[in-house]
Amino acid sequence: MRFGDKFLNGQHPPWQQSYIDYIRLKQLIYQLFDLDHATDENNVDIIESPSSDVSSSRHLPNIKTSNEFQQQLNNEVQKALLFLLGTLGEMASELSELSEEFITLSANVQLQLNASDLLEQIHALRMQFIDRVGSKLLLLLEFIELNVEVITKIVKKHDKAVSRWEESSGGHNHGDDQPRYQRLRTQYLPRFAVHSTNANV
Repeated sequence: MRFGDKFLNGQHPPWQQSYIDYIRLKQLIYQLFDLDHATDENNVDIIESPSSDVSSSRHLPNIKTSNEFQQQLNNEVQKALLFLLGTLGEMASELSELSEEFITLSANVQLQLNASDLLEQIHALRMQFIDRVGSKLLLLLEFIELNVEVITKIVKKHDKAVSRWEESSGGHNHGDDQPRYQRLRTQYLPRFAVHSTNANV
């Protein structure tokens, strides 16, 4: 399965707009390096063809340099991070509410006020905790893992395109004050690899 398919299939549908947009960033790489379909000397895909991507026709900014691409990537990372922080805040509020209910019920049990009914309520509250907080926490962990994988995939695709450009042009940036193309690996991968379970990151 291509990673693009894995990315789409692995999303939690209600959060779809909050994931880093892998397909859009990949399209920007094609645009930046004027690529159609890239293969190595063994005819193995270096960068997946965009022809089957559902977002291939979406509007893209006209970027010209790696710095401009990096800004687009940073915007996507920030979008996902803000969603993550907001969702963690919501979970903290839910946890606080459930904790207050649990403390109240536990105190009433100690006072032997309708203890049997209260124990049933405590059990129901525990199940509610698992459903509301535990399930969302697992979804967030999957959200983090998938987004980290997007970052590593995109950075590697960009840097492979830089390598191909260097091979074809001799690595010259035509005297620009700022190089048009530069690798992003050292800026991103060490920061995000620690959050990934993928040993190849």
